Amino acid sequence: MRGPAFAAPPHADRQALAACPPMRHLLKSLARPREAPATVIQAAASPGATAAGGPDLPASAALCVLYDGSCPLCRREIAVYRGLPARQALRYVDVSAAAPAALPAHLSRDALLARFHVQRADGRVDSGAQAFITLWAALPGWRWLARLALLPGLPWLLERSYRGFLHLRPALQRMAAAFEPAALHVPADMRGELRSDHAGETGAVWIYRGVLALARDAALRDFARRHLATEQEHLRRMAAVLPWPPCCPGRSAAACWCPGASPAS
Repeated sequence: MRGPAFAAPPHADRQALAACPPMRHLLKSLARPREAPATVIQAAASPGATAAGGPDLPASAALCVLYDGSCPLCRREIAVYRGLPARQALRYVDVSAAAPAALPAHLSRDALLARFHVQRADGRVDSGAQAFITLWAALPGWRWLARLALLPGLPWLLERSYRGFLHLRPALQRMAAAFEPAALHVPADMRGELRSDHAGETGAVWIYRGVLALARDAALRDFARRHLATEQEHLRRMAAVLPWPPCCPGRSAAACWCPGASPAS
């Protein structure tokens, strides 16, 4: 909550107050012109590019953050950085969707997607651990981390650690995508219905499996096989949208397998 606004005292009172060192410091701060708060905008410079800075900011004056918008890990990390105040203008470019003109001319799209990059205002491009250090230095709450990362030997260690992370990145991307809420593209009012449908398809699959486990009648087994294939396809398509439904598969399987197996036996 912002405190009360202070106005400078009249001239006569000011001379008396100036004799007190703390008040002298306060008077100097009141006389100093205040900086206007930074304005944060989201202005599309090209497909896949947004800027954060002044409204008249040219793209060349910004620190350009080049990230893979198709990577769920990258999206979450960039979302954190976007929510932070910055010491300088930051422009975010989704390499996976940006027009070629928005990317550094001397680097291919595949090279930019393979590692994290930032492009400085003078055109220099930092990659990997050094790119993170450059970005951290532009964020007031993270400058201490940038200074720490520049201690002797740490840039080398961070770069080796980043290269090790790149080997694990595909598996981590799959895990992060699996836990994304309802594939992010499903409207919130539809998620409950899809969860219910997913549970129904799961139950149907295990009912037909129960039938096939114990049924001996050829016609019944053929019926169960055809319907099992249909329900499995339905379940596969739903799982692509809701990869981690909030249910216990083992308990659901047992609860549905038994009703299917009992009549068949």
